[in-house]
Amino acid sequence: MHGWSNYPTWAVNRWFGNDDVIRDLVTQSSSISDLAQRLEESILDIAPLEEMSLSGIWEDLFRHTLREINWRELATVYWADRAEDNEDEGGDGDSQLP
Repeated sequence: MHGWSNYPTWAVNRWFGNDDVIRDLVTQSSSISDLAQRLEESILDIAPLEEMSLSGIWEDLFRHTLREINWRELATVYWADRAEDNEDEGGDGDSQLP
């Protein structure tokens, strides 16, 4: 799906990929794994599960879709984008970003 491993991962990137919150999470993270965990927590925190009052098959399908999101893939791409930005600003592009 447009270079992503699945639709849910693509959709998260489409909706949040250029978000300032994502850029802040990248800056605050110490590694790709840390970023993946922060992404998952942040996105799931805003998932409107209670407001949607889902039950039965609809809740199962929604929760399944959330589990399909490849947080590590997103984190790897965002981490690489940050490294490129760092390089463009005169940094060395090192994988250990502040």
